[in-house]
This record gives sequence, structure tokens and C-alpha cells, in this order.
Amino acid sequence: VGMMGGASGGIKMGKESVPEGTHVVKGKGVTETKVTNPDGTGTKTLTDADGMKTTQELDAQGNPTGDPKTEGKKQEDRTDYCKFIAIGVEAVAMFQTQLTKQNAEIPAGKDTAQKEILYKAARTHQDRAKSHKFQYGGWGLTWACYSGMMMTGADLSSPSLWMKWGGAFLLTKFFQEQADLNDGYYRKVKGIADKLPGKGDCNPVTEKECYCAQEETRNDPTYCLPQLHNNKVKLGNYRVACIDANSKVDPKCTCINADACLDNKIMNKLKPFGFGTAFNSAAVRPLSNISRGQLDSSDLASTRNGSLAAFNKRAIDKFGDKIPASGALNQKQQDTVRELTKSGVTPKLAALMAKQKGGAGVNSNFARFRGGRFNGRSGSRSSFNKNRGKVLNFSGGRGVKGKRRKKAAANPFARFGKKKANSKRRGKVINYQDRALSSAQINKDKSRPIFEIISRRYQVSGFKRLEVNR
Repeated sequence: VGMMGGASGGIKMGKESVPEGTHVVKGKGVTETKVTNPDGTGTKTLTDADGMKTTQELDAQGNPTGDPKTEGKKQEDRTDYCKFIAIGVEAVAMFQTQLTKQNAEIPAGKDTAQKEILYKAARTHQDRAKSHKFQYGGWGLTWACYSGMMMTGADLSSPSLWMKWGGAFLLTKFFQEQADLNDGYYRKVKGIADKLPGKGDCNPVTEKECYCAQEETRNDPTYCLPQLHNNKVKLGNYRVACIDANSKVDPKCTCINADACLDNKIMNKLKPFGFGTAFNSAAVRPLSNISRGQLDSSDLASTRNGSLAAFNKRAIDKFGDKIPASGALNQKQQDTVRELTKSGVTPKLAALMAKQKGGAGVNSNFARFRGGRFNGRSGSRSSFNKNRGKVLNFSGGRGVKGKRRKKAAANPFARFGKKKANSKRRGKVINYQDRALSSAQINKDKSRPIFEIISRRYQVSGFKRLEVNR
């Protein structure tokens, strides 16, 4: 959430609603303030001890004109509890990435080595899809939380609130697309592996990659996810780490028995503000699931086009006209607005986002999203980068020249309006002849069969082509 320009800090609150016809009258504890304009007209304001104000317009003779207007007292600003959802979700996603690396081991079985390598690649994509689905669902909840803030009295004139709402929407959409892409890659690679000859029983001991790549057994806590809890997970859902009340990863889900998972903290803090009504039906169950170690496929459907999506749509339909004006935009900012609107952001919110300056840490945070829809460069491969293969690689680097990349734009969303440079292949430029001569591996063991050597070469190069992490 901190990457969204000037969106740091708490949630600014508006004034309390006042029943129609309620007015402050003169009496004990009521103060009166008069303001007179140069033409003699003015206003008279009565303020009671609680901060409620009634303002009456006056004509040049001091007589009341029109109906008096009453405003409730200013509410105290709230802690931004919505951001704790995002923090916890990103922590679990990072943990899931580490598990994917640990699980990507070279298979030992010789009889099914080729098949296992393909299943390894399929499982890597499956794990990435799972991680992105968790982020997609989590950022969807964060987005809905800010919608709930709007519906329970937040100051709708605050640019910070709208930046958080818009940023959460963009990240929800980004991770949804990443999840869909990796799901597709998983199914394609697994389909190839399924057709190869082999033992075919996917034994969890000798054919672990095959076993853990299957929908029915991917959540097995003994063979596939020994680092996680062994609580029951419904078929079709995903076993994930829990999130405790401090937004930290809890792989064994000890927070459940202690009643100290994130959902408990969030709802206890927000219920006094009316979140039980505005937020309950759409988001409480998904928040509970991701906090307690289970990513439910029905929750993802709700975020995509179900009740949670409808809840967020109601927020923008009801309050969209309250988005603060951005002011005049330069050409670069107008380009950014056009790209943001293509992603589904309303024009008025897109203008506000295009105008904002980046806050602390914006460069490092936004770098994660530069390879795809967020046009730009990235040290890691992205599923959106068609020049370098449709898989995400966890390793980074500056390339053989070691040149530093240009600093990220001051406005984090400016990359939406940035045109791509001439289409040139990125990556390392290598003289293949020199490289082959300098790093050739010559085997002088005449007793070793040539086909064993060739087989080994194909296995090593196969990892690189499939981009499997070793």
C-alpha cells in the first residue's frame, strides 16, 4: 500500500451524519460565530459542546435566508487496518516463493527422469499460479476493505483514500492476470508430461513431482507441503500458510487455536465502525479463509465477478463523483490516464493517480511490476515479457555489463503511459564461439558410454529450456 504515491498514514474520516431537521440552538455550552462579507451578507454558526454545527446564511440586514445547514462533529481518523491484509498477503506470497524454490529438486529416478523434469516444470507453474491467486484474492480483500471504509464514514475528499483504493484495484487485476497465465502454462506442460511413457502411478516416493502436480494430491502435507499445517483442505482449494494478528507468516497455523489470526484482529477493530453491515457478507469469509491457511476457489470467483466484485462496484458507483479533482495534466500525465483507463480505472481516478508523486520506497516496490502491463524493465522475467519466454524466473541481476537501471518514475503509475522502445531482445549478448571454446567440457574417460554423456547433456540443457529452478 505504501507504493501508492501519497497514500501513507491512516484513514481520514469525515463528519458524522446528522438526522434531517436536526439543528443546534442557543443554549448552555453553545458558541456563536458570525462572518460578515464586504457586501453586508454573512453567516452565523452555532456549535455545541460535541462539535455539531448549524450554519445560517444572513442577508445584508442580518436576517436569515434559506434553510440552516447542520454538520455532525468531525470523527477521529482511523488506523488503516486494511493495509495489514496486504502486508500479510505479501508475506505469505514471499514464503510461497521460497517453498517453490525448495521443492524444485532434480529427480533421482532414472526410469522416469524426463517425465519428472516436465512435471517439475508444471509444478513450478502451479506453485506460481497458487502464489498469484493468493495475492489476487488478498489484494481483492484489501480493495474491498477500502470500499468498506468509504461506506462507513471515511473522508471522500481525501486523495490518500482514493489512491489506496485505486492501487489495490490495479494490483488485484495484475495478480489475476499472472495467475491465469501460470495456470495455463501449468496445464500445457502437465499435458505433455501426462503423454510421455513411464510408470504412470505417480508414486509419492519415487515420482514425487508427478504426484504433487496432480489436482487431487497437490495439497498432501506429507509429501508435497511438509512445511505447512495438516488441517483439512477441501478439494479444489489450496493449502497455504496462515497469517497471524501481526500480519506475519504462520506456516503451522498455531494462530487458529490461540484465536490470534489476522481476521480476528481486523474484524474486532472494524466492527465498531459498522463493518459488520458494510463488509460482512462480501469479505468476512474470504478474509477468514486466507488468514486460516486455506485459499478457497469460490472466494477467488467472488473477487472476479461475484459478491466481492459487486461490493467494490457499488462503492465506485456511489462515491465516484466525490473523487477529488486532479487539476491540469501535462502530456505525460494524460498518456498515463489513457493507459490506466484501459485497465479499468475510472477517468477521474486515473487523473488523480497520474498526478500523484511517489512516496518513500516507491522505486523498489514498483520495480516488481515493470515487466508486464506496467511497461518498463525488470530484473526478473515476467509472464508478460514475450521476448524472453513465458515463465517467471526467480533470479535477477544487471546483465553481463553490470549497468544500473534508470531510476523509477516519480509517479508510480507513470509507466502506464510510457511507450515501449524499439523492439530489441533484452538480456545478455554473448559471443557464442568464444563462450564455447572457453567453457567446453571435454570428457576424456573412454570407458564412459557416449550415450550416457549425451543423455546427461540433454538433461542439463533441458532444465534451462524449461526454466526449472534447481
